[in-house]
Amino acid sequence: MLRQMYAALALASVSCVAVGAGPAGTVDGSLVVNGRTVHLDHILVVQSGNEEGLDEPGLRIYLSSAEIPLAAGGGASTLRAQTWARHANMTAVVLRADPAAGSRAGTANVLAAPGLEPGMFSSMSSNQAYSDLRAAGGRISGAADLGSGALKVRFDAPVQAVAITQDLKDPAAADSAPAKAYLVYAAALRKGDLNEAGRHATASRKKELSDLKAQAAEIFDSIRKQIPEGGPLARSIRRVIVRGDTASVVLADKNVNELVREGGEWKVD
Repeated sequence: MLRQMYAALALASVSCVAVGAGPAGTVDGSLVVNGRTVHLDHILVVQSGNEEGLDEPGLRIYLSSAEIPLAAGGGASTLRAQTWARHANMTAVVLRADPAAGSRAGTANVLAAPGLEPGMFSSMSSNQAYSDLRAAGGRISGAADLGSGALKVRFDAPVQAVAITQDLKDPAAADSAPAKAYLVYAAALRKGDLNEAGRHATASRKKELSDLKAQAAEIFDSIRKQIPEGGPLARSIRRVIVRGDTASVVLADKNVNELVREGGEWKVD
């Protein structure tokens, strides 16, 4: 909830391709940010079905200076990947493209980089971003040049996906373990009890809450007061989507809250 209030997504439509394994990906790229050139030598390509409604269905092409795990890159949006990259002090970019349409247009969002404020995106787009873009056999390859040379990359990588293991709706969703964990967390946060909320949150989310309260107490109070009481909030849960050890709780207002399973317990991430 908090991350969605101070981060904006740039969306682009991408056609689906087959998911494959095969050889590991290769990438050679560079990003110029704040006058510094960063080498991008890791790649993760994820097939997204946009089940939560936060994104467009299609491919996310993550380029980074260190590894981004599939569990982070395959979330309901790119926010978990951004948080992972920021906490790991790495540089990361996500590309979008539509190889099936034959278009060379593309967008890039810088998720984390030296000098980029936490929670913020820097975006680039071009009608001539891609060359030699191909998607076949569960892989995608090509080259991209955006921002007048600020981002240059050539890549070839398998397309991966995080399989949905549970898809619950309405009463079944509200009665699920991820939903119950979220409701306890939300109730504590509404009261301003960070100790209790922290017991149902990941370390990174707990730190975000503590930092926000310390640095912007008025904003923190405003956000927590907007959280509905337990009964109405529980009745607003429309869907819970579980992908292994990650889950999304989707509310009636389209707000999506992501959780991860740690030590057998669901925690808001």
